[in-house]
Amino acid sequence: MKKNETIRNHYIPQFFQKQFLNRNGKIWVIERTKGKWKEIEERTPKGLFYQKHLYDQKTEDLSSKIENNLAPIMKKISNAHSNKGLLQKLSSNVAIFLKLQDFIGMQLMRQEHKNKITILEVMKYYPKLALAYDYIFVNNQTNIPFIISDNFIHKMEKNGKIQFYIPLSKNLCLFLLPSIDSNQHGNYQIFYKDKDEEKVESCNLRQIQNANSYIVSSQKKYLEKIRKLLNFSIK
Repeated sequence: MKKNETIRNHYIPQFFQKQFLNRNGKIWVIERTKGKWKEIEERTPKGLFYQKHLYDQKTEDLSSKIENNLAPIMKKISNAHSNKGLLQKLSSNVAIFLKLQDFIGMQLMRQEHKNKITILEVMKYYPKLALAYDYIFVNNQTNIPFIISDNFIHKMEKNGKIQFYIPLSKNLCLFLLPSIDSNQHGNYQIFYKDKDEEKVESCNLRQIQNANSYIVSSQKKYLEKIRKLLNFSIK
């Protein structure tokens, strides 16, 4: 091993995982092995969503630099989930908006490249995603938290156009819908909506369907319900 080489490469950054912490400062997780979802465990972000030697060191250093710039911004956005005016002000800030796109681009790259990732593959996602989307921030006012899986960016095709659904925290998710003026590069709008319980469940179902190895939640009781349903469906 080379000096200062990073062994554990997180494909979901630790700073992002912290948006889904429970009251103990950890995360409830179920893991699938040999086709069955195991008992619920409580883990730290350091010990979850990583793969050894996934990146070379140059790629790890670049990823860390991008993540260090994003971490305080993501925290501000998630903390503002119930404040419509503040959230719209933050996301309308061009510098903040571009860093949010950095995060989305990085995660798309990670989900689509499961094997060893090089710096060239990272750079394929730059320049950033096209800005011709409507950004809809959705505030969760229910007792059910948003959850994530190891493939938490959900891509949907509707009428020949790609939509994205991205949970940002247990209280906030983001929908990217192609703008009506999608031919105008750089066009985007910021919207804000509230979610009822039925729609939160629908969003979480997408995470369950996307999951390969992990599903995590801030709420143990809710995760236990998911685990039972998943293992029942396997039988």
